[in-house]
Amino acid sequence: MRKCVESIPKMEGVEIIIVDDNSDLDNTDKLNFPGIDEQNVRVIFSNGGKGAGAARNMGLKIANGKWLIFADSDDFFHENISQILKEFKKDNSDIIFFKLEGENLLTGEPDTSRTSGVNTFIDNALKNNDFDILRYQHGYPVGKMIKRSLVMENNIQFQEVPNGNDLFFSMLTGHAAKNFKAVDKTIYVVTSRKEHSLDKEKIQSYINLFNIGIQKIDFLKKINKERLGYPLVFAFWRKILHIDLKEGLRKYIILIKACGFPNTVSSTRRFVLFYFLGQLKKLSPDFWILMKKTRSTIKRY
Repeated sequence: MRKCVESIPKMEGVEIIIVDDNSDLDNTDKLNFPGIDEQNVRVIFSNGGKGAGAARNMGLKIANGKWLIFADSDDFFHENISQILKEFKKDNSDIIFFKLEGENLLTGEPDTSRTSGVNTFIDNALKNNDFDILRYQHGYPVGKMIKRSLVMENNIQFQEVPNGNDLFFSMLTGHAAKNFKAVDKTIYVVTSRKEHSLDKEKIQSYINLFNIGIQKIDFLKKINKERLGYPLVFAFWRKILHIDLKEGLRKYIILIKACGFPNTVSSTRRFVLFYFLGQLKKLSPDFWILMKKTRSTIKRY
């Protein structure tokens, strides 16, 4: 966290809010906590333990500035941050999207695994002047300048859930924004450790994210943009299917219902069906062979 706090420029008009919602308060060295003795820093200690979504909502309640810029404790701001704040502080946009860089904390090497998608979204928006993907698919709250009045006037909050608390917040702010801008500059560095835990330990996280993705599709249906919700759901459904075939089959039923099956257009229906069968063929060859034999037997009779 210290690196993150130190990467924020100490300039007039910048307010830093730190919410510690997960530390053992009895064992926390509050006197030496990062930023505790700085004038423009406000530190909130909470023993709620409700997660990142609740912590961010606490920060939203006491923020005063024109712009909201979010950060995770392991990440840090790019060296461009001071210049960018000066350049865009009077901008009239509701949201300004910036590019991201990635870094592996263990090696210090560049890591684009969490940033390449967002940067491609920005390149496409600048090239085609089409912001829908940025507004509805860019799920990170970081790497953006979001007008605080946009959030307050639309009563937008982070979901207080175990995983993916930022997905709905990012979509709702993107939807509410009337003026937006993409900038080919980097404001933020996303870090990773590349520690690969067992897939079976991650399945509940993937299920939670899949369920949030289904909620996003339900919202996007109301504005005829449900296709923008498909990539997220497909990505986490594929991970679930890879780990647990039975759970993947259960989620498949939810998936095809969310996509409007069987009432949706035939091209979407075929895409979902053939994607599922392709994954099933890769993950369970024996089951695939049995299906083909069963179909051949039925044809003979």
